Amino acid sequence: MYFFAIANNNLRIQKRIDNLSVRVIQAYCQSKTRSFDDAKKVLSKQFLRSETSISANCAEAVYAQSKKDFLSIYMMAKKVCLDLFSQVLNTP
Repeated sequence: MYFFAIANNNLRIQKRIDNLSVRVIQAYCQSKTRSFDDAKKVLSKQFLRSETSISANCAEAVYAQSKKDFLSIYMMAKKVCLDLFSQVLNTP
């Protein structure tokens, strides 16, 4: 089955994304216990939203209707990931 093969080939990627999800959620929960200024609170919420978008896009890609659709969804996830990393690198 075509989609099952795609899912198996990207198991490593999906596992890495799952691990990232867990780490981001844990960090977000820890950040809520500390006092931060408003800018850092907003950034942490955006960080959480970006990461969950990456996870959701990759999960959706597994059930893509075509290879073109699969690649399009994964590229969208990659763009969000690059945006997320640029946010992290530009944080004071």
